Amino acid sequence: MPSGFGTAGAADARLYLRESELDQGARLLRAAWRNLRARAAEAAGDIDLTESELDILIELINLDNADVTTLRTQMNMPKQSMTRHLQSLEDKALLVRKRCVRDGRRRLLALTAEGARIATRAAEGWRDAMSSAYMAAGPEDVASTRRLLAMLANAHDAGDKGG
Repeated sequence: MPSGFGTAGAADARLYLRESELDQGARLLRAAWRNLRARAAEAAGDIDLTESELDILIELINLDNADVTTLRTQMNMPKQSMTRHLQSLEDKALLVRKRCVRDGRRRLLALTAEGARIATRAAEGWRDAMSSAYMAAGPEDVASTRRLLAMLANAHDAGDKGG
């Protein structure tokens, strides 16, 4: 693997990164994700949910009445895992599956009132952590971070070239 990668940047024509800098960035992303998940679980309260189940509830805040395939694609989760987590959430009365009126073969997912309450509290835990970090960083760093995270989120779609 090469010791650096050249990339066109806004201020500098070339940006060279060492592997150790890339490794450190990946470690920081994983640590940030663990911290955000812990903050979400703490905010959600003393409930018996796995991290993945809590992630599903939070994802459904903005995907209400989505079908299972859409949710699975959005979360990049294997079918068997998704099925197991959805069944657990349904057993706990945190979501319901209902038939689509236009296509009876499709199952739509919707949060119950309790599921929405837990998901909203958990998402508030994430927002609080992000708000604190954003306020400390300042507007330029926030804009750069959002741009970088968007590039990372879409790296696979762009042929792993980062944009």
